[in-house]
Amino acid sequence: CTSILRPAWQVDPSASPRGMSVLAELSRESVSSRADRDGPEPSEPSAARIGRIRRIAGFLIAEDQVPPEISFHQATLAVAEVQERCPKDSAPTKQQALRLLIGMGYDPNAAVAKWNEITAWRATNRIDDV
Repeated sequence: CTSILRPAWQVDPSASPRGMSVLAELSRESVSSRADRDGPEPSEPSAARIGRIRRIAGFLIAEDQVPPEISFHQATLAVAEVQERCPKDSAPTKQQALRLLIGMGYDPNAAVAKWNEITAWRATNRIDDV
């Protein structure tokens, strides 16, 4: 679910103080229609409904999206490593580095190689000029 890759500053301020609402992809219409059907929504989502989440580099990530052998601290360090190892003139943002890591199985070497491929493709096709 990509909705959990939202940084804290993108979370609706009227949401739960714990910021758990980023997991819900419900429109305001569906929330109001569900409230009519099911009664008022609880003030905090139940753990069974949302699962356990943690932060990696400031982004909320469900625990089931991280392999058990990798701690959330290691994943945060890997995000910083990817950013540091990429060329300074085209370094990925924290979110881009995190997405690369997730997509490349939390392998920093593969994430850096993929970023280099992406930047080479963008340069070859002059994407920044579009």
